[in-house]
Amino acid sequence: MSVYTANGGYMLAATKFHQPNAEAHLISPYILAGHDTCITFYYQLRGGVLNVRVRHQAGTLETVWSRR
Repeated sequence: MSVYTANGGYMLAATKFHQPNAEAHLISPYILAGHDTCITFYYQLRGGVLNVRVRHQAGTLETVWSRR
């Protein structure tokens, strides 16, 4: 589920039966980013792992932030 307002957005990603190793992905369009680019978000995590990854132009993925 996602909701967008004038102040930003909200997304809920949940598994129905809390299945082990279940994954949810939020993928944005390409963002031209420099060295001082910043992303801000709030989260609530009930088990599992939250990773923020950057896909480089070469196609490689880099995990830039992670929480358990």
